[in-house]
Amino acid sequence: MADGKSSLTGLTHAEAQEFHSLFVQGFIGWIVICFIAHVLVWFWRPWFPGAESMASAEAWILDNATQLSQYALQFSA
Repeated sequence: MADGKSSLTGLTHAEAQEFHSLFVQGFIGWIVICFIAHVLVWFWRPWFPGAESMASAEAWILDNATQLSQYALQFSA
């Protein structure tokens, strides 16, 4: 520790602060990109459907319940 490095990582306090600020900036940039991607996907295909979409999905499930159960049983056995 005589060389001025006083941490387990070998970084000085100033170097650690610089790394931390770059890491935080990168993390915030990543969050912004993820948020934009989620908004674009939401505009393209919302994952919480409205009443009309939900009714058609429920009708499809009820109409195909037998086929769905047979398909599920194939993979459970």
